[in-house]
Amino acid sequence: QRLSDDAQRGECIIHCSTITIAEITRDNLGGGQDFEAFMDLWGGGIVPISPDPNTMRLASELRSLIYTKTGGERGLHTADAIHLASAVTLTDIYGIELDAFHTFDQGKKRDPEGKECPF
Repeated sequence: QRLSDDAQRGECIIHCSTITIAEITRDNLGGGQDFEAFMDLWGGGIVPISPDPNTMRLASELRSLIYTKTGGERGLHTADAIHLASAVTLTDIYGIELDAFHTFDQGKKRDPEGKECPF
């Protein structure tokens, strides 16, 4: 909520992959609002990024990587890989400096700033 409030005030910009449109449902948003109303609510503080073929290629490579987490070895799911590849593309190709990569997954770790990975 803090980030969305900051974005509404123009204090930060939130970049997100356009796959977010498919991931957010009315149940996620509450109150029966749709994604367009959600975007309007944020007053332009969200910049949707459409992954191009190069970003999708990077997402495929990221899906091939295995990492260790409690419970054993894992790979990234497709949506997570696209989100991460989109963030990498923003920094490496477009030179946009990102402060953090936020997630709303069901991971166990939560710090005072919410679920995020410093970028």
